[in-house]
Amino acid sequence: MTIGSSTKIDYYHTLCEVLESSKIKFSTLKPSEWAERNLVMGKPFPGPFSYRRTPYTQEIVDCLAADNPARTVAVMGSAQWGKTAGIIIPGIGFIINND
Repeated sequence: MTIGSSTKIDYYHTLCEVLESSKIKFSTLKPSEWAERNLVMGKPFPGPFSYRRTPYTQEIVDCLAADNPARTVAVMGSAQWGKTAGIIIPGIGFIINND
């Protein structure tokens, strides 16, 4: 009987290890932080990406993080205020990098 008991303990530890390794691990990096570390812009503002030019888009893109309670993000704005460069490109890049 001790062999069976030992086997049960081994199964239990193995199960615990499998469950622990299969947990979803969220990135601790916000999408805006990821964008500033990884994106490089071309014309008209060449160089590393920064939210200094469009700080109002930073909070919107951070809603795309997996641990953010928002499940739907809707944006309404005028033309050419930074939606593509400040929200769409960083958001898609962050999601692809972390999936």
